[in-house]
Amino acid sequence: MTNETLKAGGIIIHKNNNKLHVLLLYRGKEKDWSFPKGHIEPNEKIEETVIREMKEETGLTVKLVRELPPHEYINTRTGEKNKIFMYILEPLSLNLKTEHINDALEWVEIDRVASIVSYENIKKYFLSVLDIIYEQYQRQNGGYPFY
Repeated sequence: MTNETLKAGGIIIHKNNNKLHVLLLYRGKEKDWSFPKGHIEPNEKIEETVIREMKEETGLTVKLVRELPPHEYINTRTGEKNKIFMYILEPLSLNLKTEHINDALEWVEIDRVASIVSYENIKKYFLSVLDIIYEQYQRQNGGYPFY
């Protein structure tokens, strides 16, 4: 039986020129593109982890917009099961700051995200929640879709 690692993270959405942009994190140490996330500390609520990790990894204070289904996968290097509790998030400011010197942050148009993230499981997860994201913002936009 494998251990299960619990994490929390989010898809940070910014509306710009009637287009949705997603903040992606390049982790220099791992040389990969992903969504910001991190381990849940003992006695920490999932929502607290999300807010703390976004601040640490992106410099942003965020607003929780909507809970998404968790992202579950097996780490191919360790064989460990990972469960990431995910949220749609919005930034309360746009002052980005990376946690590590070789990391980078980039706002990417939503239709380009799947082609940039580094791992197939992240791509599949993102595509599986894309309709939820579009539905959320179409409702906020008075029923008009974002392109």
